[in-house]
Amino acid sequence: MRKPIIKKRNIQDNYYNHLQSSTIDRIIELSGNLWTDHNVHDPGITIADYLNYGLYDIYFRQLFSLENYLFKNLEDKDYGQKGLQSKEQLYTVENDLGIRVDSKVVVTEQDYEELFKSFFGARVSGIEVYYNKIDRNYDIFLQRNSGYDRSDIYSLEKEIKALYYKNRNLGENLGNVFHFAFSQAPNKTLYQSRKYRHHNSYDFPTFSTPEDMDENKVFTPDYQTIQYDFPELYGISKRGIPSHEDPDYKARVLQLKGYLLHFDYLMANHLQKMDNVHQLFDIREAVPTSRIAEVQIVNGEEIIDKKKQEAAAIAFQKERFYSVQKFAYLNMLDAIYDENTQHLFGSLETDSLNSKRARLIKRLPQLNEQRYRACNIDDPNSICSLQELLEQIISLRFTNRRPFHFRGMRVISNELFKERYKSLLLVDEQYYYQSIPVIAYHIAESDEEVLSKMKNMLSLIWHAILPEDILVYGTEVENYKLKVEGEDYSLLFRSPTGRLEIEMSLLCSDRDIIIEQAYFFIHFLRQMNGMEHQQRFYFIEHILLEQDNDKELISIVYPQDLIDPHNTSFHIDRFLEEFLYDRFPVHLRYRLHGLAQDDLENFHITYATWRRAMAISDGQSAAVHAEVLTSFLNIHKAS
Repeated sequence: MRKPIIKKRNIQDNYYNHLQSSTIDRIIELSGNLWTDHNVHDPGITIADYLNYGLYDIYFRQLFSLENYLFKNLEDKDYGQKGLQSKEQLYTVENDLGIRVDSKVVVTEQDYEELFKSFFGARVSGIEVYYNKIDRNYDIFLQRNSGYDRSDIYSLEKEIKALYYKNRNLGENLGNVFHFAFSQAPNKTLYQSRKYRHHNSYDFPTFSTPEDMDENKVFTPDYQTIQYDFPELYGISKRGIPSHEDPDYKARVLQLKGYLLHFDYLMANHLQKMDNVHQLFDIREAVPTSRIAEVQIVNGEEIIDKKKQEAAAIAFQKERFYSVQKFAYLNMLDAIYDENTQHLFGSLETDSLNSKRARLIKRLPQLNEQRYRACNIDDPNSICSLQELLEQIISLRFTNRRPFHFRGMRVISNELFKERYKSLLLVDEQYYYQSIPVIAYHIAESDEEVLSKMKNMLSLIWHAILPEDILVYGTEVENYKLKVEGEDYSLLFRSPTGRLEIEMSLLCSDRDIIIEQAYFFIHFLRQMNGMEHQQRFYFIEHILLEQDNDKELISIVYPQDLIDPHNTSFHIDRFLEEFLYDRFPVHLRYRLHGLAQDDLENFHITYATWRRAMAISDGQSAAVHAEVLTSFLNIHKAS
């Protein structure tokens, strides 16, 4: 049943009467308790009446729901632009069927069991997860439902591994999948006793449906002067000062108008501040352009000094009042997310600092939701949530810095490329080439398919290396050529700066294949340049290397040459220590490795190959490269 439109009000619940009685009490107090015979027709009482009507109007306009002030358009409420999450986003998540269900982060063995059971449903009759103290991995005890074919076992096990890798936490890994109950395990002493055995489900908050909620009222900041409400005999109405009156009368009326204008501006400015909330409580850069409201009154030009008004507007622009207010709002969001973003970006002027903080805070709800989520082993390009947060901060602090990596590719300087990859440089000889046609090339393949096709043809993709010039100029078709050698073709890149010419591909007799490779590569580079942040770090979980017993260790590799132009005292290793102090899981340890550019390149090649080998379950190749990585980390001692 909908709520009634008319509500019975307590006779004492009258804010206007409260304003009236408070005003009278204050007047009597200011007069030393001597003026007590006031009448409703006294000018002072009349002025107080109309001021209280104006205050009551403001009071009423402040009674709407918060959304009326947060959003300019109530039909398009985007909480993300406020640095917030709606109640539905905070407590629920959309599943594969498009249905919103309770959101829950996987932490304990029981969490994993509930995750598997909800995913596989009737296909399994039981799933148990236990931590193996010896191997330090999670073993899964799976009981297949008897109603399903045994041939389904392999695909079921494959799906379990994929689901686990997608949801695992930092420093964890999957051990064995057994097809019997834990009670049948031959040696139960290998497993850690459950720390958490509660079965009480968490009661998520319930929300009112739209029909149960009060209808949104429309807030308007429009202000009309209280002077127009006064009786005509005061001479301050819309009709203006009567022209037939004498100069002394006009002077007295202007004096009254000027006196009331003070209250007009107080109330108009307050309404404007309320109207500015939707911009100030917003992580976008826009801020209000004026701090002083416009009050239109007849004969106003005779009492308002335009020059002083313009000077006040200029002073406001210099004061940057609203930039400071937005800074304060970002501080409030910091408190909500338990962060301190104002100290992450060095010494910057307020607007620039606000911009960087806002871009980071926008990502915090998503990143904090899965704060300890590890990389997905099945995806060679995924990174852990902690690294993603670090990359976001560093990218905002060091804009347009190199090097970085993306989907297994690493960017290096032109000079280092020329030194190390001379075989890919075009020799200084005469050759015949053709231009690549500029067309609207539609790419239907997935990103993985595109990368796989390029790896078979393009030497740069095979080496997993890109020089800086190709990242800057490689998105334009005109910078590529078809080199013709007899009946064969190859792909050339020519930097418009003249600093670099690269023979990028193998020879191929099919001209269309080379053109396709060019557009594949351009598409890849555009994705790379469109990244929200650039990757500079590597988080290596030793439990995945399987080369030593130090399975709680995470090695963090980073470029040691990161310098902050705005802060000469900045040290990347000290910054990382401070960043990890409150964020790193307490049951794990980390070790920092700062590398020079050439060492970082060598490391990247091995690391990328190791991740790809794990993703395709090539155990032999993964073990070989894991051993190389372990040796590399041992040689390059921690910072």
